[in-house]
Amino acid sequence: MQRLAIGLLAVYVLAAGCDEQSPTSPEPAGVQIDQSNLPVWDGAWTVIGRGSTVVRLAQTVRPQKSRLTAVGIDLLTANRGRGGDEITVRIVEGDRVLATSSQSVPEGHDGLLLFEFPSPGIDVTPGTEFQLQVEDTGKEVFGWRYGLNVYAGGLAYLNGVPWDNGAFDFRFRTSGY
Repeated sequence: MQRLAIGLLAVYVLAAGCDEQSPTSPEPAGVQIDQSNLPVWDGAWTVIGRGSTVVRLAQTVRPQKSRLTAVGIDLLTANRGRGGDEITVRIVEGDRVLATSSQSVPEGHDGLLLFEFPSPGIDVTPGTEFQLQVEDTGKEVFGWRYGLNVYAGGLAYLNGVPWDNGAFDFRFRTSGY
């Protein structure tokens, strides 16, 4: 019985350590991860939704590469029974929208959702902050996972201001070259 318990504990520890670190969507061929905030998830998330006059949810990012080719956001189905929804991602530098990408996401999605930008990617300035803004259509099906502020390159924003004075970061990954 003791061997079974130790074996089950080992399986649990291995699964817990690997689950949140592994994206569910593959990286596009030929690009490298630029920025990433995917620490072990502690269970926190918030419904994406839509803002009225400002974007409800955003994360600031400081790229190191000059081209952004893809963004992954860590989502979960928060409100089952409403069907899927369309998620929109905008890359905004200052007051300028650099790119927008939308996709339909089926109910039940859980993990990194990858948004790829058309070749050759989006020109960004290394070291210059941009906002990764995320909205849905208002059905409020999906939640964006977040945690304590461990990403040194930016902050999570809620309704246009740093969330809880900069206490949090959303889970995301950017790729480029």
